This record gives sequence, structure tokens and C-alpha cells, in this order.
Amino acid sequence: MGSEADWKIFDDPLCQLVDRSECGRELEVDFRFVDVRVMQEDGETKAARIVDSLAEFREKGRIRVVCVGLDGDERVDYSSNGVM
Repeated sequence: MGSEADWKIFDDPLCQLVDRSECGRELEVDFRFVDVRVMQEDGETKAARIVDSLAEFREKGRIRVVCVGLDGDERVDYSSNGVM
């Protein structure tokens, strides 16, 4: 997704997935980005923008924002369960 992505459009569908789930487990969603340069937008990190946009889902599920380097190394920029 480009820098103009409206992450709020995912909030309601993710909440609906949780509400419809019958497995009794918490839903965890990973947002994975390959290009490190897209993680910073106008002084705000993409992780912060995504997390702020999914306010209702944050109450029902977990979010991780992961940056994947071109060499395959991964860096967790945000984890709602605190594990980085």
C-alpha cells in the first residue's frame, strides 16, 4: 500500500472477523513491509499510523507491524502484546 493508504478501512472488517470467529482465540494481524523507507511518513512511523487507525480492533485482537529487510532480516516496529 502506498503512503496515502487509509488504514481505518481495515478496522471494521477485522472486528467482524473476530466477532464471527468461533474458535475462541484472539486474532493477531501482522502488517509486513519489505522496503524500510516506507516505514517513515511525514515524521510519523507507519506503525503508529496503522495502530492508531485500528482503534476498535486493538480492543479485540493483536497487531504486529514488521519491517523485513531485503536480506530477510525482520524487525518488529510495533507489537500490541509488547514482544518486540
